[in-house]
Amino acid sequence: MVREVIQHLVAGGARIVVDATVGSGGHAAALLDALGPEGRLIGLDRDARALERAQEYLARFGERVILRQSNFRSMAEVVLPLVGGGGTPRGGVDGVLMDLGVSSEQLDQPDAGFSYRVDGPLSLAMEPGGHPDAADLVNELPEMELIRIFGEYGDVRRPRALVRSILARRPLVTTFELVRAASSVGAGRPEELSRIFQALRIAVNDEFDSLRAGLAGLEAMLNPGGRAVVIAYHSGEDRIVKQFFTPVTLGKPLPWLPGGGSAHRWIGLSRGAQKPTGDEVTVNVRSPEARPWGGVVSKRLGVGRDNAGRAVVHRNERGVAKGPVRGGGADVLGPRDPT
Repeated sequence: MVREVIQHLVAGGARIVVDATVGSGGHAAALLDALGPEGRLIGLDRDARALERAQEYLARFGERVILRQSNFRSMAEVVLPLVGGGGTPRGGVDGVLMDLGVSSEQLDQPDAGFSYRVDGPLSLAMEPGGHPDAADLVNELPEMELIRIFGEYGDVRRPRALVRSILARRPLVTTFELVRAASSVGAGRPEELSRIFQALRIAVNDEFDSLRAGLAGLEAMLNPGGRAVVIAYHSGEDRIVKQFFTPVTLGKPLPWLPGGGSAHRWIGLSRGAQKPTGDEVTVNVRSPEARPWGGVVSKRLGVGRDNAGRAVVHRNERGVAKGPVRGGGADVLGPRDPT
């Protein structure tokens, strides 16, 4: 979804953009080309191997690129000292991209254990050695906790049967041992195995809580009028992102945001989560699952009602943004810079 990312992030004179999941540098290179010679990019990734690939791929941009190892949880702490501290216009960044999930390169690394197609250590850890890996979880967690993980993080069908098969085969130390445990209860098809591995990956890397922390820190990083684009692939990620943009836009509290709410408000970049184009689907097999959301951080917005009783967002009490509020997230309003 490179074209859509550039369309939303490189607008209104953007000068500094953060790619919070720089991976091998594909989105980052396209953003740097679009930003022009004065534009800069800060590339973050929790995977040290990804940063090595990005450094090589982005070498042609020289000092316009800064790369740092970081996950979403510490994103603001890493970025703000690089751009002057934040909190005031031009003291932060103009755009942030968060492309969630796992990359194709990570799936191709057998020693990381991300893929059910290749035998290797049952790890699924993006930062090896820092926390329990997938083998630790399947071998040590109690039955009910494993059932919760597979059901909540992977929407796995019949998670109880899967967990009982795992318990009967403990200890499991390789990816293929987990595949055999799943296959023995009729969960050996690619779609089912993908959900099983996804659930363990999310649990191992604490991805949902890390995502929430990253979203909560966006406003500290972004200048007024700055833009954020978040690309989700899993329904759980999508719910968190949509939940974030919706209540923040409408002024409703979120329990995992500081104080339950937000000091700023968001204007949606598009109506609903955009779908990838046909060309993108052909090039990137992951793209049919992508659900991009985005918003423009503004000065504080109020919410009122028009004469027909429809919710409208008022701009600093000086005017009314175009159109009614029709739900949440990226389907609230079209892009519009704050005044």
